[in-house]
Amino acid sequence: MIFAAILIFLPAFSGGCKSSVTSLKGVKSLARKPGEGVYYSLFVRSFADSNGDGIGDLKGLTERLDYLNDGNDSTTGDLGINGIWLLPIFPSP
Repeated sequence: MIFAAILIFLPAFSGGCKSSVTSLKGVKSLARKPGEGVYYSLFVRSFADSNGDGIGDLKGLTERLDYLNDGNDSTTGDLGINGIWLLPIFPSP
């Protein structure tokens, strides 16, 4: 009985649900497949220190992002990477 009621009322209530798909014509996709591009494994603790305590941190990393990729393909002063793989940033037991 309950199953029959669900079959009757479910289509009536789901008729108001519309699916909308937004068109992205003219938008350049920046997403790459994992096998494409250059990914840099970065150990945050030893990459860049922002506060002078001798231990790297996320603020130091963000201050040095232009060293990894400055966004300009014609320059050679950066590594030209496409992605960063952050190694553990929390102390291990």
